[in-house]
This record gives sequence, structure tokens and C-alpha cells, in this order.
Amino acid sequence: PLGNKWSMKHGDIGKSRQLILNYTFEEENKKILHNTYCYPNPITENRATIRVETFGSTNVDVEIYDLAGYFIKSFKEKSIHSGFQIKEFQWVTSNVNPGVYFAHVSAINDSKTQTNIIKIAVVD
Repeated sequence: PLGNKWSMKHGDIGKSRQLILNYTFEEENKKILHNTYCYPNPITENRATIRVETFGSTNVDVEIYDLAGYFIKSFKEKSIHSGFQIKEFQWVTSNVNPGVYFAHVSAINDSKTQTNIIKIAVVD
């Protein structure tokens, strides 16, 4: 079957899940920021993972804003090696209201910055 699927219906005891993606990484395109997403989306159980896939970045920054543009939370991480990297940030949403949020994702290296916007829904 095509598409994504969870390895288990509700994850394991630690609420972790594994996402199987049907794509391959191609190093020759040399983009810094390759893939960004939030799962699960919409967020229904007060916790989500923001995943950022980069190539050759030195810093990854994620800033979350509500629909009105107010700052909510940020995540930052420096990279310790070059090449393909995956960064995952756990966002606990128990202290935010249900609604639509935007994550501004930046991947930075010595010569340039690439950005992406992720739409995230938080529901009760």
C-alpha cells in the first residue's frame, strides 16, 4: 500500500510511534532543509513531535506562533556533524488553547538559511 502508516494503532506504553515514509533521500540536490512536519497533526493528546530533516545545517530553529501571530514556544538545536540529520522536538500542548498554530522552521549553515512553515492544529 502507498502512503504512511503507524506501526501500531496507539503506539506503545511511552506513547511513541514509528512513521514509515515512502521516499528516498537524494544528496545531489543540496538543499539544507529537506522535510518538515508535525505528527500527529491534528494534536489530540497534548503532545506532538516536530520533525526536521536537514543536510549540512549547523543550526535548526523552530518557532511556534498562534493564528494571531503571538509567539508561543521555540526550539533550537546546534548540529555537531555535517551531512544528513534528523532533529525531533517534543511539543507538549497541555498549556495552549485548541486552535491553529504555525511553526516557522529554519535550517542554517555557514552560507545560507532555508525556511518552511508548518500548519499545526491542536484539538481537545
